[in-house]
Amino acid sequence: MCDFSVPMAAPSRVDEALAACQPSVCSGILGAPVQTTGHFPPTRRRTLWLAPLCASCVTLAACGGVTAFADTRSLVIQGEPPAPPPPPEAPPPAPKRVEITADKIVIREKIQFDFDKATIKSESNGLLDEITSVLKENPQLRKISIEGHTDSDGSDAYNTKLSSDRAGAVMAYLVSHGIDRERLSAKGYGESKPIASNDDADGKEKNRRVEFIITQQDKLKTTYEIDPATGERKAVGTRIKKAKEKKKP
Repeated sequence: MCDFSVPMAAPSRVDEALAACQPSVCSGILGAPVQTTGHFPPTRRRTLWLAPLCASCVTLAACGGVTAFADTRSLVIQGEPPAPPPPPEAPPPAPKRVEITADKIVIREKIQFDFDKATIKSESNGLLDEITSVLKENPQLRKISIEGHTDSDGSDAYNTKLSSDRAGAVMAYLVSHGIDRERLSAKGYGESKPIASNDDADGKEKNRRVEFIITQQDKLKTTYEIDPATGERKAVGTRIKKAKEKKKP
């Protein structure tokens, strides 16, 4: 802290202090002059305006002091607070990897096998688990044909056997995870049903696949009632109407 003192017995230093005083600062603190008498001869007696306080003001200005004010009263904010921001929009749901259509269980990813084998890679277990869940949640899908397909590399007989073995491996996985064997069948078609050209690698990749064809399913019949107050139609029940097995050509 700075040491700023003005001995009252030294008029010349008092004059210096008064000259250095910042009236705007001092008057803003007390708002009125203070009259005091120094200890010097009567001929030099004078009225000092805020000399001690001005000396403090000079001290604070010179030393960068901080004056703290204590007030225990609560602050009152007038008006309404701003409305909170709206919540962020939910991200769109991820596309389903397994979906039921009119005559198929469509899978958006391929079931992966070891090269030239019917061994299912572990990376496809999650996809097969989703297929299992869809079958359990939709008992109206009474019969599913699991069909294996290959590209044109190799002989017809070899490709037919490989595709049949792969379809059988998928069926075995589903049965081992709780699907009734009576609902499933497996068959290999080799290269006989391509969905793309076998002239390039991309086409061959698309042709190597496993499909799930719905061959028999029960029809779901939903009963509705109309709300008399709103006129809105509301589902009140669903029942299964058994259907005959669809014959394949």
